[in-house]
Amino acid sequence: METLKNSYDSIGRPRTVLAGLSGGADSVALLLSLCDLRKECELEIFAVHVNHGLREEAIQDEAFCQSLCEKLRVPFIAEKAQVCRTGSLEAAARTARYAAFEKAMQASAADVLALGHHLDDQAETVLMHLMYGTGPSGLGGMREKNSHVWRPFLQLRRKQLQAYVTAKGYDWREDESNSDIAFTRNRIRAKVLPAMEECTASTVNAIGRASAILQTESDFLQLLADDWLSKYAASGAYSFLLLQPLKHEHLAMKRRILRRYCEKLQISIDYAQTERLCNLLDREAGSTENLSNSWHAFRSKTRLHFISGDTPAVHSLGELFVGDTVPNATKGYQQQLPVCQLHGLVLRTRKTGDYIQPFGMQGTKPLKEYMIDRGIDQPFRDGWPLVCRDHEVLWVIGVGASEKLRVMPNDTEIKQLYYSGRLPDSI
Repeated sequence: METLKNSYDSIGRPRTVLAGLSGGADSVALLLSLCDLRKECELEIFAVHVNHGLREEAIQDEAFCQSLCEKLRVPFIAEKAQVCRTGSLEAAARTARYAAFEKAMQASAADVLALGHHLDDQAETVLMHLMYGTGPSGLGGMREKNSHVWRPFLQLRRKQLQAYVTAKGYDWREDESNSDIAFTRNRIRAKVLPAMEECTASTVNAIGRASAILQTESDFLQLLADDWLSKYAASGAYSFLLLQPLKHEHLAMKRRILRRYCEKLQISIDYAQTERLCNLLDREAGSTENLSNSWHAFRSKTRLHFISGDTPAVHSLGELFVGDTVPNATKGYQQQLPVCQLHGLVLRTRKTGDYIQPFGMQGTKPLKEYMIDRGIDQPFRDGWPLVCRDHEVLWVIGVGASEKLRVMPNDTEIKQLYYSGRLPDSI
């Protein structure tokens, strides 16, 4: 089939393909097409059938798929899915199915997982997403290539695949559960799309065209969001976005940036959480918003922090050098001091009881108060690099030094401290 050949070329001609084989017409068409392609290309094919254990006919489906693979000389993998019976059965079956696919991917060492989703499936998916109130990315529907999942038939109708299988002299299995309109997708297939096609015969093709347009536009917005994040976001020991650049963006871009950043941090957020994060940008400093997976967002005066309750931030300290001159001084942080102040200095982060005599002052103050006065965000304070002697802080690196480090006219011996590491607020 030419459609599959063109798609195969466009995704880089993977060497090993695992084909999902349910026994339905679309998956049978996929396997037959791959076998035809195998005659032209150096292509290794495996097939995987997932038994969800939800139907009495599942045993016959598996036997049909195994027999077909034997005829086509395709290695066959049968997987049993563990479907959770609470909540949405559709969603649970899909989750279990893809878990089984992943297992088969590892067993076959396949480069891609090929699935037989077609244009009718795409239209159903887009309508389902629209019903759930999704944005442009969701309305783009399924993609031809998404990570290791390959769907070469998204431009073809179901009836075209059925005609192809018939012309090749093969049969397929019908899943009677596909006619059960208790399931949302089946109801859309049986009721909604036919009603829409009565209004406009080209409905399915039009939905497919709209999804392709939205995929392209969503990709463009993603590029803009990634470019913004490369300039104004940090991730690692500390994860944050700079507040002012974000507040100046259009609402559509704010949403995209926040959702994209959360995706990178593996934080799942829905529409309501996205809107609450947008609102957090305009709330007072110190405001927070709970997120999923034990994360929460914290708004400081200048940043929007993302903090994990499961994995506290651990900031790796750099190195501290002492000398008459400093190496690569323009790339680090440096501080002059009388040589008499070198004794007992250590590089560390803060401890309970730390204090500092701020430069130009006579008295001391707790380090916490000093950090607040100097505008160090609360999430950074435990990891900020300090040069200390016992509990006295002599240099809050990149922020300020103690009065003890003041160089006087009669100080004949002067040294330079040089810190080579990054600060917690670095991007």
